[in-house]
This record gives sequence, C-alpha cells and structure tokens, in this order.
Amino acid sequence: MNFRLIRNVIVFEVYQRLKYPMLAFLVLVVFSTFFYRYISGYAYSVVDCFYMTMITITTIGYGEIVDMSHLPIGRLYTVVLAVSGIALATYTISSIIALFVDGRILKTYRYLQTMNTIEQLNKHYIICGLGRIGSSIAAEMVLTQRPFVVIERDGARVREVEIQHPDWLVIEGEAADDDTLAKAGISRSMGVFAATNDDNTNLVISLSAKQLNPDARVISMCKDHSYINKITKAGADKVISPYLIGGLRMASEMVRPTVTSFLDDMLRDNGVNYRFEEFALPSRFIGSTLASLNIDAFKDSNFLALRKSSGQAIYKPQPDYIFQPGDVFVVITNPNERHRIEELFA
Repeated sequence: MNFRLIRNVIVFEVYQRLKYPMLAFLVLVVFSTFFYRYISGYAYSVVDCFYMTMITITTIGYGEIVDMSHLPIGRLYTVVLAVSGIALATYTISSIIALFVDGRILKTYRYLQTMNTIEQLNKHYIICGLGRIGSSIAAEMVLTQRPFVVIERDGARVREVEIQHPDWLVIEGEAADDDTLAKAGISRSMGVFAATNDDNTNLVISLSAKQLNPDARVISMCKDHSYINKITKAGADKVISPYLIGGLRMASEMVRPTVTSFLDDMLRDNGVNYRFEEFALPSRFIGSTLASLNIDAFKDSNFLALRKSSGQAIYKPQPDYIFQPGDVFVVITNPNERHRIEELFA
C-alpha cells in the first residue's frame, strides 16, 4: 500500500471537506471583530475585539472583554455569534467524522491509484461497458495477459467489479465523453471495444475514439443491423453483431461440430490458453527469408499462415519465402510465447 498516496488522499479530502467551513469561520471572525469595534465606538482595540469574538465563538465565557451592558444589540449579536460558532464547529466535526465513516478516503485512494497505474500503461486496450459482452472481453484480456482499462457508467456495477476483481482497472464514467476516454489513456492505447448495450452510445464512442487516437483499432458491438453502416462510418474498424455471430455459431455447431468443439476446448483451456494471434512483420525483416526467423525455436507455437498486403493468404509458407512489406503472420500460440514473438517483431 502506498502510504504517501494515502497521506495525500487524506490531506486532499480533509481540505475539500473543510475549505468552506474554514472560509465561513474566517468571514465570521473578521466581521465580528470589526462589528464589536464599530458598535463600541472604536473604544476597544482590534485585539480586544478579536479576543471577544474568539471567546464567544468557543463559548469559553471569560466575561465581556468589550462591555455590552449598555448595548442590547451587541448582546443580541453575541448570542447569535455563539450559536453560529457552535453550529459551525458541529458541522466541521461531523464532516471530518463522515470522511472516515462513509469510505470516501478509500474510494479516493482507489481512484488515484487507478489513475496512477493507467498513466503508466502503453499499448493497452479500453473496454467501454461491463455488460455480458464487456465482461467476456475483460476475461479474455486477463487470460491472454493483455493490459486493459474498463469504463463503466453504472456505479453499482463498478463497486461490484472492484470487489470481485480488485486487480482490474475500472473508471466510473460515460465512455462517450472525451474526458473519460482521455483518463483511460486513449492516446496511448492499441484499441477500443465499444461494448455498451446502446447502439447510439457505441456510435459516439467509435467517433470519439478515432478522433482522439486515429491509430487505435475500434471494435464496436451493434444490436440493430441498421446501425452497422452508421457505426462503420463513425470510425469503427469492425462492427460485430452478437445475433449474427450467434447464428453462425449455431450453424457451425450443426455442420462442423468437431471443429467447433476444438475451438471451444482451446478457449476454455485455462492452463495453456492457446489463441490465434497475428503479428505484423517489422520493416527490418523485408527481403529476408522465413528461415532467417528460426521459428522452430518457438516449440509451443504454430505459424499457420501469412497474409500479404494485397489480402492474399499463404498457408504454411516455405522456408525460402522472402518477406515483403505489409506481411502479417497468423499464429497459434500461448501468452508466454506470444510475448517472445512480440519481442522478436518489436
């Protein structure tokens, strides 16, 4: 636990709670000091009037330093000042107690800790919405060891996720707002998932994400088929319809059950987590051969195919294949070897 951060949180929260009561106290003291001096006909010094104000507010009761025996209005004001001082002190103390009772310090600490962690992220993913789709995406990010940030506007859902998954980076806010996306590190992200349950919101997220980071890949969910073209024009690189995917999945389960079962088993294998991955070929390898990569060193990976910039796919490329600009590898691998391949292609 970062104790310096906790200290800063406590100082910040105490300041936020006390800045208005302290301002009110200062105004009350200054006004009362000069009121006593004015009503007494300037017969007493500023120090005497200030002392009169303080012993009245604190209800010490040493007696009237400024003689009010012949000034009924002065005594009435003294009563009002005493009551005001007690009320202000009670409010201040209750505010401080509430600060520690209502969990505000812990909430602010978690928020600042999350923001500090996000500021250190680079090439991460942003998941907008923690419904069924968003939760599944987050689970996949965890299994494949990819950094991600979640944006969710439902406060109750955020609190639930913080309890169930304390290591997730979750921001409570509206994902369609530029400020919220900026807090999630959109400028440094690799991609954005627009996975809310509202197509209009997903459209705005796609538009905002592309404006803030044109290089980020945006994948959007769409329930209404008529919105697919709109979301695509807004900037989404790919629009996914859950109903369309579900229909294709049911058809595959019927006509090719073995293949479908194989993919399901691969995705559910929590011990190894094999996945289809893609790796863009760096420019320094252009003109080299496949043999120069020494892909046999990756024992747990299978380099299935190579996709050229023209869209043509080469399945099981031969060792003498010469790399060209825009080549992308399609590989089955696990998270550990994926990191090694990413280092090779960095």
